Amino acid sequence: MQAPTSLPAISTGAAPSPRHHHPLSSHPPPGRPTSSTIHPLSLLPHCRGMEDLRAIQAGVIKSGGLHDDAHFSLSKLIEFCALSPGGDLSYALLLFNSVPEPHHFLWNTVIRGYSLSHSPVEAVVFYVRMLLAGTGPNSYTFPFLLKACTAADAIREGRQVHAQVLKLGFASDAFVHTSLITMYARNGEFHSPVEAVVFYVRMLLAGTGPNSYTFPFLLKACTAADAIREGRQVHAQVLKLGFASDAFVHTSLITMYARNGELCDARRVFDVGHLRDVVSFTALIKGYVLCGQLDVARRLFDVIPTRDVVSWNTMIAGYAQSGRFAEALYFFQEMLEAKIEPDESTMVSVLSACAQSGSIRIGTRVHHWMDECGLESNTRLANALVDMYSKCGDLETACALFDKINKRDQVSWNVMIGGYSQMRGYKETLALFRQMQLSNVEPNEVTFLNILPACAHLGALDIGIWIHCYIDRRMGKTTKRTIADTTRASLFTSLIDMYAKCGSVKSAEQVFNDMPTKKLSSWNALIAGLAMHGQADKALRYFERMTKERLQPDDITFVGVLSACSHAGLVETGQFYFDSMVKDYNISPKVHHYGCMVDLFGRAGLLKEAELLIKKMEVKADVAIWGSLLGACCVHHDVKLAEFAADHLIRLEPENTGVYALLSNVYAAAGKWDEVARVRTSLKDKGMKKVPGSSSIEVDGVLHEFLVGDKIHPQSKEIYQMLDEITTRLQLAGHVPDTSIVLYDIEDEWKEGTLCYHSEKLALAFGLITTSPGTTIRIVKNLRVCGNCHSELKLISKLYNREIITRDRSRFHHLKNGRAGTYSSSARQEMHDLSTGIPHALLTYPPRRLWTTAGEYMISRDGKGSIHGIRGLVVTGDR
Repeated sequence: MQAPTSLPAISTGAAPSPRHHHPLSSHPPPGRPTSSTIHPLSLLPHCRGMEDLRAIQAGVIKSGGLHDDAHFSLSKLIEFCALSPGGDLSYALLLFNSVPEPHHFLWNTVIRGYSLSHSPVEAVVFYVRMLLAGTGPNSYTFPFLLKACTAADAIREGRQVHAQVLKLGFASDAFVHTSLITMYARNGEFHSPVEAVVFYVRMLLAGTGPNSYTFPFLLKACTAADAIREGRQVHAQVLKLGFASDAFVHTSLITMYARNGELCDARRVFDVGHLRDVVSFTALIKGYVLCGQLDVARRLFDVIPTRDVVSWNTMIAGYAQSGRFAEALYFFQEMLEAKIEPDESTMVSVLSACAQSGSIRIGTRVHHWMDECGLESNTRLANALVDMYSKCGDLETACALFDKINKRDQVSWNVMIGGYSQMRGYKETLALFRQMQLSNVEPNEVTFLNILPACAHLGALDIGIWIHCYIDRRMGKTTKRTIADTTRASLFTSLIDMYAKCGSVKSAEQVFNDMPTKKLSSWNALIAGLAMHGQADKALRYFERMTKERLQPDDITFVGVLSACSHAGLVETGQFYFDSMVKDYNISPKVHHYGCMVDLFGRAGLLKEAELLIKKMEVKADVAIWGSLLGACCVHHDVKLAEFAADHLIRLEPENTGVYALLSNVYAAAGKWDEVARVRTSLKDKGMKKVPGSSSIEVDGVLHEFLVGDKIHPQSKEIYQMLDEITTRLQLAGHVPDTSIVLYDIEDEWKEGTLCYHSEKLALAFGLITTSPGTTIRIVKNLRVCGNCHSELKLISKLYNREIITRDRSRFHHLKNGRAGTYSSSARQEMHDLSTGIPHALLTYPPRRLWTTAGEYMISRDGKGSIHGIRGLVVTGDR
């Protein structure tokens, strides 16, 4: 029977098999030697994981290898466990502990294993154990130790190792000296590459001459620091001392010039040298790839006499990192057809291309091959798989793989947290972040870039403030190794977005003003945040300030500007900026710009103008635009136009319950109860249900969510007692519920009861009984806050002396001392904002998928807070 199709084996550093098994071949993969005359240790080059290793170990024991030559046998087993990608360092340590008197090779092997592990600083601890055991180091010990200190950023331990080098007389060893240069350079102890060169000069003055290993590390330091001047000086030394013919030095020179963007010089070194092997070809190809010249790189790749896995990896990674994912996957297929065995780096690049392009079929194929090869314990590959499945939308498989990772590192947590965040699983995102903290894995900037959107969406202000403090404390200007400027700007932009969406717009403004360098995305986030809060005057002032600083606005900037005009009822101002966008900045209006204008006209009651704009649009109206028009019709009781808008919406999305619900509201407001019954019967016949309203409130860092009429909360009894108290105090204050917004043909007494248990009222009651007097209460609701609840919350803010900030799907409502701080330019516009049924959502650009309790929706959002349109006309909730 034919064996199942599989990918070829990953290279583990051992000699490759003489035969290559093509993944599409009908023949089974080559088997391992099975002759009884073969010593079990000879099977180690074919070993793919710990299961195979244990089988080999059993064979060694059975053949008496642990009695005849125990040190040799254990050395081979320990070497595989400590150094192989499929090995297990903890098992290597168990084997090591069974050796009565370990020799230098065994000690150095375990030290080297730690230097390659996720805890490289443990190599120093093991070295101390070596000294205490009475075994002194040799010239091979210190390069591994210094490599461990380099990997762990352990400069303190590195200095101690340096002291040992001097004390024991190994300073004149060229390998040790080169390792010291590398350790200090990579740990940032050389404030400039000149210091690395100075250290090299000191080496010469001390009487220690360089060897062929010195210059590659020295050139690598110049490469990392973009120090082309010092690199040329080192090149002169290479020529003077006669090392130009050394293959490693030759390749390092090409790499140094290429990665510093000096491709002409890199090509000159390549052309002049007689060493044109695959390594030098690959170094030059990598330079072209890094400079974005992939076509030139491909032409050079095509003339390599012999291609190895590294040269193939360079091209695949180059295509993947440049966004040319289809070409990366096609190149991978070419690699397999050339019978080149992929290695770990190949798989990581291929899985990255699959993740970014949504090619889950190829990604699943790679996954099956990894299982066949026993590589499930490889953390790097497991992380790449989790990332691939997450970005392809299969969170269930991603989570299952994540749970199987025994040694989760920072990347493991980040890819899983990022998966939930990208798929809008915000509650799961925060829950997983909490687990990460309990696992004592330190978060980094990537973690926070995934966590902050979850805080923003859920209104988790306390967690967001904690992250802000953490960033200031651990990643601020005082840290020796600061994060990249672009990443720092992204972090603070995310903080602006988070504060704005959590209702603390003053904090958002403060973060923005404290930023030393403000990128366009930061301006966009603040303008959109101010627009959400109805602070149109400030939003427009910041826009004018931005243009005065000669920063060119983009299409996302104008979404925020037009949204600000819409919320403030600034019709003429909105039209001015819309025209300016086209004439002054040469930006063609996109669907979300037209959506803002339709929303602006609709809020102002200019329904004919909104309809006319839709007909004149240069792009096809989407569900958000028709939804805005339908919502405006609901507010202004235009039944005929509402039916026209609903007809377009139903044709675009026949399964969208929001359309039917909003049309039902239009009929109910007009007293057409027969039409209401018809629409609701149609909904029921189709098995569709309206998304329930839900509100959340954060208390002491914990999010509490309530549905309408919710009684499952542990403190429900106290919550409903507080609701009764609120109702009584409202009645005594003369408040009369507005039952007209309950769009059912029932008695007013029943309507009043229905209004009492809206989800925002339950969240408010919980906030009142769990927070100290005077504490601001912040509530996030997935639907629009109804007019009755808004008027009640205003009065409650006065009766209980609380500031209440409510975020619904369209905007923020700031309530204090019985007044609404809407920041609008007119009281009439405020009433439009409060009573509108216009569907809104966070505009994202480019469009992404959103899951709600009513199904899947496509949303568009600038990612920085402006609220605008949605396909699902009554929802923006999570699944």
